[in-house]
Amino acid sequence: MERLVRITAYCCRFLTNVRAHAEERKIRTRLSLLELQDAEKRWVRAIQADAFPVSKTASGPIPVRAGDPFAALPPFHYVDTKTVKDDTALEPPSSLLPLNGLVFELIVRLAHESELHTGLNQILAALRRRFWVVRGRQAVKRCIRACIIFQKHDARRFCPLMSDLPPERVTSTFPFNRVGLDFAGPLYVKDEQQPAQKAYICLFTCIVTRAVHLEVVFDMTTVRFLAAFR
Repeated sequence: MERLVRITAYCCRFLTNVRAHAEERKIRTRLSLLELQDAEKRWVRAIQADAFPVSKTASGPIPVRAGDPFAALPPFHYVDTKTVKDDTALEPPSSLLPLNGLVFELIVRLAHESELHTGLNQILAALRRRFWVVRGRQAVKRCIRACIIFQKHDARRFCPLMSDLPPERVTSTFPFNRVGLDFAGPLYVKDEQQPAQKAYICLFTCIVTRAVHLEVVFDMTTVRFLAAFR
């Protein structure tokens, strides 16, 4: 959109220089803010004239039917910026834009890139600061779907499906009939008669009921394990 606006601004400057005197022509100066704003307004008026021909040519009130694109707009469209009730509490009304069109897609894409490829609500809020888009949520969704950068950041992670549990896990049986085994530690224990010595926790878990039983062993040898297992 920026490139289109700059090209239009240079074309408008060329037409102005053709009609102006030699001493009034702007040749090597940079584009001013007013020239850029005027070029953008020309494109907005062009797409409005193409999308809303009846409302543009009407000199007075016109009947609004339910199927009209601007039927959902409030009768007085303005934005409150202050709580003080004076003339400075109102901003100029936003420009009404249609849903379709190449220029409109460029405007939405520029807002999407300016907001660093954020989500739907953020882009729609930034767009409505200057324009009021007919069915704007639908238009922004369409722009987001076409943005590869946003799709990469918003993509869902691949989560493989969990396989079925083995029959031993889901078949009803007595507690601790089927168990899982693990060791935790080392820990250091002591009593009044002996100094601190190393110990481990033998953890038995029932794989059906998820019940837990703990045993203390002083090493991880087979003899100590069989003693705890019994």
